[in-house]
Amino acid sequence: MLYKFGSFFKTFGKDTYILSDLFNYKLDTVGQNTATCGFPINAIYKVRVGIEERSINYMLIDPRNNYGVDVKENFKNLNRYTEQFKKSYNNMKCKKS
Repeated sequence: MLYKFGSFFKTFGKDTYILSDLFNYKLDTVGQNTATCGFPINAIYKVRVGIEERSINYMLIDPRNNYGVDVKENFKNLNRYTEQFKKSYNNMKCKKS
């Protein structure tokens, strides 16, 4: 899930590891060790193309519209989210070492 906040999009939790790994976005933590990262709104097309090429389901959420879903991409049984998360999480752990 990609949340729109003003002129940025932010992700939280598992989604953060995927975007941080694929696009080299800085991984941060907030609150009780919740992973997060963000990127400027003008990079959304690059991000969408990158995750669509990898068949990863995603949603663009706008909190200003009562957290309505602006865009939803569902690759159904072709979705590779879990596979990509595991790969990205391991890559990010290696970068920290």
